[in-house]
Amino acid sequence: MAQTFYVIVRGPLGAGKTTVSKELSRRYNAAHISIDEILEKFNLEEWEHDHISETSFLSANEIAVKEAKEYLYSGKPVIFDGNFYFRRVVVDLTNGLSKFRGVVITLTLPLAECIRRDASRSLVLGEEGTRMV
Repeated sequence: MAQTFYVIVRGPLGAGKTTVSKELSRRYNAAHISIDEILEKFNLEEWEHDHISETSFLSANEIAVKEAKEYLYSGKPVIFDGNFYFRRVVVDLTNGLSKFRGVVITLTLPLAECIRRDASRSLVLGEEGTRMV
């Protein structure tokens, strides 16, 4: 257990979270856990005031922690990616993994660049959606 670790990659829409987390996973032979994929797969997306609710992310964390612990206890590192809009959600995830070493990396990007990158995606949120994220 002492040699294994986890990394949480967070940041705004279009900052490169998935790209960075997948590359880290490849380089460290780590498992990749996407909070967005968990939200979608388990139909956890509950919306409040034009954004996904904090409760949705906390529910996704429960699933993510369970999955991550299986990897971590077997000695395999884990790389997470997600927006983590709410500080409490990041704290909840790190608390669930408190027996393991971990780090949180926050990517940043100017809003104009987030909007530009969103426009090139297959599922475009648009300028207003990107501002909300």
